[in-house]
Amino acid sequence: MTARRCPAAHFEDPTPCDGPPVVTVLDAQNAGADGCEHHGARLLASLEGGRVYALPDAPAGAAIRVFKAAAGIRPFPWMTEAPRTEPSQLSHAENRRAQLPVYGPTEPLGDEEHTPDVVVRVDFLMSREQITTALGIAWAEMAGDRDPESLTVREVRHEVEAYLSVQAFHELDAQMDRDRQRTFPPAQQAVMQLLADALERAYPPRRAPAAVQEPRYGEGTVTLTTLDRGEITIPEPEWCTGHEGQLVGPLAEVSHDGPHMTATVESQDVGPVPLIRANLTHAPYLVQQPEPHPLAYVEGLEAASFDAAGLRALVTAGRTYLDRLEAMADQLDDLAEEGPQ
Repeated sequence: MTARRCPAAHFEDPTPCDGPPVVTVLDAQNAGADGCEHHGARLLASLEGGRVYALPDAPAGAAIRVFKAAAGIRPFPWMTEAPRTEPSQLSHAENRRAQLPVYGPTEPLGDEEHTPDVVVRVDFLMSREQITTALGIAWAEMAGDRDPESLTVREVRHEVEAYLSVQAFHELDAQMDRDRQRTFPPAQQAVMQLLADALERAYPPRRAPAAVQEPRYGEGTVTLTTLDRGEITIPEPEWCTGHEGQLVGPLAEVSHDGPHMTATVESQDVGPVPLIRANLTHAPYLVQQPEPHPLAYVEGLEAASFDAAGLRALVTAGRTYLDRLEAMADQLDDLAEEGPQ
């Protein structure tokens, strides 16, 4: 049985409640609903001019927590496929950030003891007091032969960024030194390995440029390179146009492609226009969707593959469509003879 949710939960929102109703959320016309903190925040974020009030038996600070949470939630967050480009489609926090002036980075910052592998960009949301303090500390550590008025805009920004960077690297280096002196138990080592794997996904290293095939042809065969099987020699059909310029990939991605057959028509404004393009293709080593026989790959308004029966059906549909186009051409002739309406 589906768990009953609070009245503030939208019927399209699949998320569960995080507790009992503790707030009332009102819209601009004072219509409202009681909700848990989770759904209260999501509802408030979706209203224009909405307000939130704590229920009489709500824990302390419930309304404030909902209000703060709503600021960081986009309207109708359960609509995951909706566009998020206009201000009305973004959260209040995103709109506030978009109005802030952005400065930097003036240059990448790092330390000299480690070879960089990636560039990590971080935006600091800082008050005027914070950046003044950062510049003051950086200035105190600079040589005393400069007058503050002589600092260029770039130098000021660089000093603020450098101070923030130094503080971060100082803490990192201290933690790294502590970690080197520790012996981690097996359970924690397993967690750290999982974190290392997560880092590989989040910050993938620079990949070497993809290798290009250098095929060697024999009597009815071709020798190609694959990422998972190394060098392979496979049958090469007569109709295949070759593999020069193809990227090296796994065996499943090896395919044979025939010459393109294209139907074009001369247009009034842009010259020849391709109506449809087709070629034989065969990927004999596919696993998930095996291709035991060659197919015809057809591109028009849509791209798809067809077996022999499907290709004949396409021809029949194409002839019908061409008849309709010819009728439209006759209609254009009739309209031209009638002259302007």
